[in-house]
Amino acid sequence: KEAAPDVNEESVVLKACANMQLPKFVREDVPLFLDMLSDLFPSVEPEDGGNEDLIVAIKEDLAENRLQVLPYSINKCIQTHQTQ
Repeated sequence: KEAAPDVNEESVVLKACANMQLPKFVREDVPLFLDMLSDLFPSVEPEDGGNEDLIVAIKEDLAENRLQVLPYSINKCIQTHQTQ
């Protein structure tokens, strides 16, 4: 809140909940959790910004190591990074 005073508190709480819990779920449970969050915060839209440089680095690293660049893999890498 101190770093971005113009950001809505509900948005910060929503993002914190998602960032801390999503990495723990299996793929099948993610839609259920996201639905639950949308029920808890009906007026808040989740934002997916600020990771562009990280996404580019992840894609380069995956390709460099001859791994498939899949959206699921990229999301898991971002989630792991955010829990540090």
